[in-house]
Amino acid sequence: MKHSLLSLLAAACIVASTPQQNVSAQQSTAPGESEKLIEFETNGCQAYCPIYKLTFRNNGLLEYVGMNHVERIGEESVKLTVEEFSMLQKALNRANIWQYPAQKPSTLRDAPTHMFTVFNGEKTHIIKGTTDLPEPVRKVEKLMQDIAESHEIRIKKGVEPKDIVLSGEVLVQFRQDVNVENFCQQFMEMNVSPVRRISQENIWYIGFSPSELTEEQFISILLGMDGVMKVMPSKPVNNGN
Repeated sequence: MKHSLLSLLAAACIVASTPQQNVSAQQSTAPGESEKLIEFETNGCQAYCPIYKLTFRNNGLLEYVGMNHVERIGEESVKLTVEEFSMLQKALNRANIWQYPAQKPSTLRDAPTHMFTVFNGEKTHIIKGTTDLPEPVRKVEKLMQDIAESHEIRIKKGVEPKDIVLSGEVLVQFRQDVNVENFCQQFMEMNVSPVRRISQENIWYIGFSPSELTEEQFISILLGMDGVMKVMPSKPVNNGN
């Protein structure tokens, strides 16, 4: 869940937690969802894994939302060719994503999770996993990426942010199960990013911009968030070290 600056500052005054989404294999869709064919969404990792969402619709439209570590941040729509749409339909029929469990267990740490949502009338089915997803599903993923790339939507390679300069940092100990890159994606109106990991106990330097909020405010916000065990002030980030 992403938070606005005002909501995060308000959360600093109380003990807040980030709600987790409960995903069921079968669920009703909102009005208009039936026109969707498949959605594919990625999340982050400790490096610069591309974070984006692709929505393929039955009318041949591809909708792209670039969120982080991609060449294009924002939304874009393109029309698939008849051949591209036919290939996607055939790949989905072969994969039969409906047959797989809602979430694949994984032993891989810090592997970016990929989520697939397939649609059939008022029914949807969601599966999530990492590189251990079934091969037919991975083939569908590759085809969707290839189609997007053929329309100049570059998503296969993560892009390191270059424009944001974070001159403040705090030391944060997270729960072992917290993906720190994903955690930092919750901040919508503030520039927050992992700087470096210093311990196997999931202790990180987290960078922020003092022009947006003070160190005290940032620490208060972090202490009220789910997954944070301890926060300590630190010296400003020195990019030359």
